Amino acid sequence: MQGIGVIGKPNSGKSTFFASATLADVEIASYPFTTIEPNVGIGFVRGRCPCSLLEEPCGKCVDGTRMVPMKMVDVAGLVPGAHEGRGLGNEFLSEAMQLDGLLHIVDLSGKSDEEGRAVPQHDPNQDVAFIKNEVEEWIVGLMLRDWSRIRKGSDPIEKISDRLSGIRIEQGEVKKALLDLGYDEKKSNTWDLRKMASKLLEFSKPILICANKCDLVGRKDFENFKTKVKNAMPTSAMCELALRRGASLGYIDYSPGGSSFKVIREMTPKQRAGLDYIESFFETWINTGVQDAIEKMVYELLGMIAVYPVENENEFTDKDGNVLPDVFLVEKGTTAKGLAYKVHTDLGEKFIRAIDCKTGRVIGADHELKDGDVIKIAAGR
Repeated sequence: MQGIGVIGKPNSGKSTFFASATLADVEIASYPFTTIEPNVGIGFVRGRCPCSLLEEPCGKCVDGTRMVPMKMVDVAGLVPGAHEGRGLGNEFLSEAMQLDGLLHIVDLSGKSDEEGRAVPQHDPNQDVAFIKNEVEEWIVGLMLRDWSRIRKGSDPIEKISDRLSGIRIEQGEVKKALLDLGYDEKKSNTWDLRKMASKLLEFSKPILICANKCDLVGRKDFENFKTKVKNAMPTSAMCELALRRGASLGYIDYSPGGSSFKVIREMTPKQRAGLDYIESFFETWINTGVQDAIEKMVYELLGMIAVYPVENENEFTDKDGNVLPDVFLVEKGTTAKGLAYKVHTDLGEKFIRAIDCKTGRVIGADHELKDGDVIKIAAGR
């Protein structure tokens, strides 16, 4: 998995969201273009740990919940005209489109305009529209650079996928998008490239809207927003970051995605006031939404599953005796041999068979894996 991108206009809480998910040390400020270069970190999604099948816990999960790592990238803020290069837009879009899925962080409070400048009020729906427009127009621009060649002769699907291979849009995704639009390959002159770009995004780069700064508005504001933006989730990156940092410093006991926390260390009145604010926030919003948004992207929109490769099928250990040392996120439909390649190229090339450690059954190269599978791979020399 290449990773998930965190995108949005400047000053939407994008870097705060990234920091809250990864605890990476990034610059956060309330002015546009705080982020210039992309920040790269490791986020996590929750998974059920297979160690419940063992006599002793693995030591890597908490109450049976394993935190499964995945790459996250905080892309610098986009502004209107980004696809034409405004605000280094071409560079930023190129970075974002290398990723598997995009979390679009929107300032639900409406306190910043499309440029990220502070304003009394701004419609967040406009931000959803202009970011979608910029991404789609950028894809259209890529296709137009070679469109005269693409529309001539046969196999336009192959030619389009070749043109877009640099942003990891595969031929199958191109074909699926065009068939969904009902296009006739023989009539490429009539193709609507903007509609094509929209469909290509849908099938290859899902975008999930994170209605951020929801702690600054009421639930009714979010419900009104969602009437126009169906795939929106409420988030408060600021609250999540405060909780994650408080937990890492030992002040509170908090698990990402949780709806409560426990104070375990004395703190200052200012720190306590901050936690009181978050407690009142939980009464309305249940949790911060950050972890839920990441997991919706990974598990639902990208269709990933978590699998555990091991060397000892009976003890679920590696060669050094470590229990369930590794966990990988792979696409649904990944085969045993596909997992072998993900672990190491040599393992894939020398694949002989695999063992489903939960059942003890020998499985072949084409066996499709399931979420939570523990797999031993046997390879030749």
